[in-house]
Amino acid sequence: GLPPALTQAAGLVAGPQLRSMGTLGGNVLLDTRCQWYNQTYFWRKALGFCLKKDGTLCHVVQGGRRCVAAASNDTAPALMGLGASLAILAPQGPRTLPIEELYRADGTRNVTLGPDELLLAVHLPPLPAGHRGAYGKLRERGSIDFPQLGMAARIDLDGEGSIEAADLCAVALAARPLRLKGTSELLSGTRPGEEACEQAIEEVAALAYRRFKPQENIPGDAAYRREMVPVLARRTLRAALTESGPVQWL
Repeated sequence: GLPPALTQAAGLVAGPQLRSMGTLGGNVLLDTRCQWYNQTYFWRKALGFCLKKDGTLCHVVQGGRRCVAAASNDTAPALMGLGASLAILAPQGPRTLPIEELYRADGTRNVTLGPDELLLAVHLPPLPAGHRGAYGKLRERGSIDFPQLGMAARIDLDGEGSIEAADLCAVALAARPLRLKGTSELLSGTRPGEEACEQAIEEVAALAYRRFKPQENIPGDAAYRREMVPVLARRTLRAALTESGPVQWL
């Protein structure tokens, strides 16, 4: 079967009607969103256009020179954590691209795919026998909504039941999905359920709080979203360890 984090993330995209018509590739290549851009032309013209469309200002970051419209694709952090690669068809022939190299930190166009290139397939490397995962999503309603914050956790256990490797990736923060560097170093060597593992989870949550800083780029109070960062990190990691995901926080 599919890895749990990816299965859960895909199952929380939009609503049933859209999921039945959409594709994984469509979600991977989803355009960035910003509450200053996702409005009518009349509204945007009255306020003043922004960097993403027709203007020279960023309404989120004063004096900002790069658009911070947020990546909001639920499956992206799960695929990053799984080490996915993309099969691309270009005019000069097929090529393979690690998913981390697809995204860039510019909300006006946050993918490196050219206008004459086509995403054909998403490939996942083999997973170890001790692989576990989960996806956590913060949103206003139980369906339909884009994430106000999304996190995908990956845990790999060794043959003795200790954590061998771990990863935590997030979306709906910046123009590209983000990886929390240091997750594996904090969790590796600990055993699920033991005090050392619980302490490591708290340290990862604190690290996420320091490094993941939601902005006023999507609907939802940025201060509230910031306070939910360690909560979602903690709950998603525990859901991966106990195989009890997905995590939904309304």
